[in-house]
Amino acid sequence: GEAETGPTAGAWHLNKLLNPRRDGVVLPILHLNGYKISAPTVFGRMSNYELMTLFSGYGYEPRIVDATKEGVDPHDEMANALEWANDLIAEIRASSDTTAPRMPMIVMRTLKGWTGPKEVEGNKIEGNCLAHQTVLSEAKSDPEQLKILNQWLKSYKFNELFNETTGFGDFVKDILPDKLEKRLGMSPHARGGADVYQPLKLPRVEDYAEDAEIPGTIGSSSMRRAGAYLAEVFRLNADSKNFRFMSPDETYSNKLDEIFQATSRSWQWPIMDWDKDLSHDGRVMEMLSEHNMQGLMQGYVLTGRHAMFASYEAFLQVVGSMVDQYAKFLTQSRNVEWRGTIPSLNYILTSSGWRQDHNGFSHQNPGFIDDILRRQSNFSDVYFPSDGNVTLVCLEHMLSSVRQINALVAGKTLEPRWLSTDLARQQVDAGLMVWDFASDESPDVVMAACGDYPTKETMAAIDIVKTHCPNAKIRCVNVSSLTTVGFGTLRNVADQKEFDKIFTDDKPVIFNFHGYPQTIKSILFNYAVDST
Repeated sequence: GEAETGPTAGAWHLNKLLNPRRDGVVLPILHLNGYKISAPTVFGRMSNYELMTLFSGYGYEPRIVDATKEGVDPHDEMANALEWANDLIAEIRASSDTTAPRMPMIVMRTLKGWTGPKEVEGNKIEGNCLAHQTVLSEAKSDPEQLKILNQWLKSYKFNELFNETTGFGDFVKDILPDKLEKRLGMSPHARGGADVYQPLKLPRVEDYAEDAEIPGTIGSSSMRRAGAYLAEVFRLNADSKNFRFMSPDETYSNKLDEIFQATSRSWQWPIMDWDKDLSHDGRVMEMLSEHNMQGLMQGYVLTGRHAMFASYEAFLQVVGSMVDQYAKFLTQSRNVEWRGTIPSLNYILTSSGWRQDHNGFSHQNPGFIDDILRRQSNFSDVYFPSDGNVTLVCLEHMLSSVRQINALVAGKTLEPRWLSTDLARQQVDAGLMVWDFASDESPDVVMAACGDYPTKETMAAIDIVKTHCPNAKIRCVNVSSLTTVGFGTLRNVADQKEFDKIFTDDKPVIFNFHGYPQTIKSILFNYAVDST
């Protein structure tokens, strides 16, 4: 049934991105038992011919193992299929033909509820959707159901597998590989830590910063600065090959294309003479499926490597549930001793809602911010850089962090420069800061901004007020990051004392925030009502 979902439907095309000679190899096994909870599955009702044609068209070499056939030993059939797949993978990896490799995949047909009761109270169980439920719910009080349950459990011949003297004997140990690293649970790639995790070599922020001596000077976009910085990240870590960039076909649109001066998109299918930025060994993974980009990033990070996922802000909502599940994993893994260090999940949210000049209302949704900030286990930072220099410092923090979730929200249009690199570091380290160059002593009102476009609007508002009311005293506060529990980052959350010092005890505050008002209200509640 899960094979009917959109993410899985898209995932069949990841064979166009993964290089079997350099990357890991996945053997897909599509298990068809015919039914979902209460209805047939689409794939389960397709004929073998239709399945073979479909997956051949997807670029695979499919093989069907049918355990429902009479006179077939399914165990031998599956063993033979696995040997065939292993041999074919080895042949492809050794081949000099590098275009469109037809990787093996297995379609395994079984009966739903295989080996369970055939029928209960006149209802077909094995080979029907009813096997998905509790099939003998009255066995405690119904003698007939209890009899069926006994027959069912005894059919596994447990007495042949176990006795009180020898236990399970050696048959389990005999199938375990002698080399510990060959056992799935002992693979270092499954545990993180020093065996697989290596911090990224990061470029100096100062080498990519722009002159901000005069605040308000128009500079390049935050995404242009990010693209240049990330291109150098690829160069510095080329030998380690431990950094990838994920994007649903938006690297150019999001003005991050300077990355392609250091690497290219990974593409295993035919490449035409006129195609740009494609190669078999590229480290940019592009596919118009946010779900699959999220899946690739999670797997990559969990095995100790680093990644950045950039997307239109509105479209990252598509993977909100997946991020939520990963957040639960982070929470639980903190208490597991053998879980080693892994990098953070890193997101860039751009093409933001407030500057969608041509897409408009359909592309306005800053809700992904809320998804991250609702997590209560304190492992998320959301950055709102005011300009390109602050963006660079935020990227440095994100790519240096471990075991958390980071998001950077910034636009791709040409915007003013506000802070030098020194001030940008102070801003990001603190999370919120009074901008002295735009502030007065003993203010009548505090004007705060969080986000690049809100910052520009706030600075324009201050300019208008000063023009019409020269004697008005204003304090300009910029907030560059939020966490679940307050302003700042996990490294440094502003406490109540710092909050009162910056926003004052008694002056009105006008807050211009990038996201939905309820988001910032919930964080302000921590300070105004419950500072614990």
